Amino acid sequence: MKTNLSAVKKCISGKMNFLILIALSAIFVSSSFDDGVRPQKNISPEWNQFHSVSMKDSLTQGVPVNFGPGITLTVDEIMQKEAMFPKDFYPKVKPKSNPDIEEDEYPEVPPNPNSPDVSQWPPRNPDQKNTQPQQTDNPQTIGTSFLGPQLSEAGYIPPDSQGDVGPSQVLVCANGRIKVYSKAGVLGGLNADLDVFFSSVDNGTGTSDPHIRYDRLTQRWYIVGINLPASGANRIMIARSSGPTITNTASFTFFQFQQDAAGTPGADLGAFADYPTLGVDKFALYIGCNMFNPSYIGTSVWVINKTNLNAGSLTVTGFHQISNGSIEGPRTPQGVDNDDPSATEGYFIGVSNFSYSRLTIRRVTNPGTSPALSGNLSITVPTTGPVISVPCLGTTGSLDGIDDRLYAADIHKNKITGAITLWTAHHTQVNTSGVYSASGGRLGSRWYEVANLTTTPVLNQSGTLFDNAASNPRSYWMPSCVMSGQGHMAIGSSTGGTGKRAEIYVAGRFRSDALGSTQTAILAQSSSTAYNVEGGGVQRWGDYSQTVVDPNDDMTIWTFQEYCNANNSWGVRAIQLKAPLPALPSASSLTNINTGQPSVNIVITGTSSGGTEFFDPGADAGGPGFANHISASITGGVIVNSVTFNSPTQVTLNISTVSATTGLKNITITNPDGQTSTGNNLINIQNPPVLTLTAYMQGFYNASTNLLVRDTARVYLRNSSSPYGIVDSGKVYLSTSGSGTISFNNAVNGTVYYLQLKHRNSMETWSKSPGQSFVSSALSYDFTTAAAQAFGNNMKQVDASPVEFAIYGGDINADGIVDVSDVSPVDNASLTSLSGYVITDLTGDNFVDVDDVSIVDNNSFSSVSLIRP
Repeated sequence: MKTNLSAVKKCISGKMNFLILIALSAIFVSSSFDDGVRPQKNISPEWNQFHSVSMKDSLTQGVPVNFGPGITLTVDEIMQKEAMFPKDFYPKVKPKSNPDIEEDEYPEVPPNPNSPDVSQWPPRNPDQKNTQPQQTDNPQTIGTSFLGPQLSEAGYIPPDSQGDVGPSQVLVCANGRIKVYSKAGVLGGLNADLDVFFSSVDNGTGTSDPHIRYDRLTQRWYIVGINLPASGANRIMIARSSGPTITNTASFTFFQFQQDAAGTPGADLGAFADYPTLGVDKFALYIGCNMFNPSYIGTSVWVINKTNLNAGSLTVTGFHQISNGSIEGPRTPQGVDNDDPSATEGYFIGVSNFSYSRLTIRRVTNPGTSPALSGNLSITVPTTGPVISVPCLGTTGSLDGIDDRLYAADIHKNKITGAITLWTAHHTQVNTSGVYSASGGRLGSRWYEVANLTTTPVLNQSGTLFDNAASNPRSYWMPSCVMSGQGHMAIGSSTGGTGKRAEIYVAGRFRSDALGSTQTAILAQSSSTAYNVEGGGVQRWGDYSQTVVDPNDDMTIWTFQEYCNANNSWGVRAIQLKAPLPALPSASSLTNINTGQPSVNIVITGTSSGGTEFFDPGADAGGPGFANHISASITGGVIVNSVTFNSPTQVTLNISTVSATTGLKNITITNPDGQTSTGNNLINIQNPPVLTLTAYMQGFYNASTNLLVRDTARVYLRNSSSPYGIVDSGKVYLSTSGSGTISFNNAVNGTVYYLQLKHRNSMETWSKSPGQSFVSSALSYDFTTAAAQAFGNNMKQVDASPVEFAIYGGDINADGIVDVSDVSPVDNASLTSLSGYVITDLTGDNFVDVDDVSIVDNNSFSSVSLIRP
């Protein structure tokens, strides 16, 4: 929860509101939240380490409660309210005099005896490469980076850093301010005080603890916060956008419900719901809170029906006191994000309230209709324990480490392996080996990947981002992490230490890295100034951060982190983490490709270096699809019709060479994030091999004139070995000299082929054995010079001077033999004096007469038949 630094911002509404809110601040700053000693739970040594153990098998059935319609305001209307505040509204920051609600609120818990003292899981292999400071093999590089809200325009500490990314915008929020930007960091139309933003539903009190999510599945923004009444139960507030793009004419619909009005409140009756977390999936919004009355009494969660919310009404199912002093459950339960359109259930996850080194999951079944909450699914993890505050250069005292709560949770699908896993992170005190130690002297950011979510959840891997320096170490705290569709992970955090400013570092891991390993962190945002907003002691910091995947490409990652952006000021930084480049195109399955082809498939192989790879987010079955996909371009007029992603180092391109010029061509692959790699001279566009054919058809050749009646034939290019498959074919219009040309796009120079000649009423004839081949894309073949030019000498001499041969005529039905079945149609056509371009005309004179009958009779008498390999 935020501490008010702005002399209470509602002074514009009148003196009464001013006095009420000052009292409100005093209440929330001065309260003590210690609920005494926690009873210790025994943990069976027979538990399967790192696998989930159900401590309560039964489901708790929730009861949905309808709270009615929301209130809709356009962005322009919100900004009109914002314009009522004077320009110098935010006065000088006041130091904090009392601890806030997040501090010292939880009793100590015992260690988990089953937890191993390791920094990563599985434990590090001795042969595993040591990471080097500032090495360049992190999965992501820093892209766009810009300052979002800062203390001077918000007026509260800590900021509760939040942000998310939509198709074209970045929405950043902190206590006291919400702002929208383009992805280039240009401020957009929404730039409002958070109290103004939620003013239609906050009941005239302040607001705090915002969370933002962009939902890829419904293409809407969701913002959650709480109000701050002087006493009694508070409200959980929800804002839902009208669409994916926030413009002046776009709108938000605002909803609210009193935390104890949904479900059976029990001890939550009249209590204060703090630190609302948020997860969004196909069915619902999942909100978890820490509960105070006035001290810490446990945790509760709510499931919000998303379909109804998007239709304009609020339906809430509450589950109260899922953990407390006598019930084990998740502390600071994080609602889990999940953009998988095939999801069937929802989740909450948190650290156990009964033991360190244990995560606790609660499943939500039927979240879109009648939600029911599972018992605990507990997972042992590497050792964790109490945290410390963080010293920083120029800071009097230290910056708050709060506790070991989780800071965000996200389920994502690895599009390469198909695995769907949950990722989350928190911090704990560690030593120079990254292992928890009560005297470690630094905070390390611990991340987890949990698999088998729908069956028996298991810790797939865990790692720790830490500084191994023996003295003056750097701390990494307030982390959040996420996995992209490529399977790469990124983690962002605040950092600081003795001699070090409050800055932002990021790290990550490749999908193929050894399980549990983390690449060395790199500086994402520096600071050169001191942070002393509260003058001394433990100064508020956090209370959380957010790291997300870009919904357009499923590969770019953004992180939203706090740092000291100016003297005695915090700022929330939006940082884009760019994925590796595409693999370098290095080979094509076809090298020589002929011009004039509308559709040719080529397989492009890429060479991967330093994590470069091809990627496509896929079809997104059941979802809206991704805006960006892998694409390709080729120089020299070659058109890419489509791209099919095969693997991280292979894609199939369907191309057209109809308008292409000849010569070597470069191929560029563009990943969905717009980054490119180009391979030079990978394919050669050439004119297709051309067959120059000379052939006569018996009856069509005139021995007196030595000319042929022009007609069309078809030539098939066949393999020279059994089963003599067809490689290509083409029609040829034979001139009066019997010649014509055919282009064969599939012919390959130097390969031996048979030529199969077919004519509409002649005997199919094959070229001589052992076949012919193209040289320099050219082949000339003359059937007319000798009978031996045909396979089996299967031709008839039709002229003595010069000597000419022709393929036999009369195979009317093309069954490979001239017989009575061919004679009969010709005889009948002759008797009726049939004319025109008909199949029974064996001489090409457009009349069926005695000349045609003579040819078919003689060839039938001689049993002329097909001879082929």
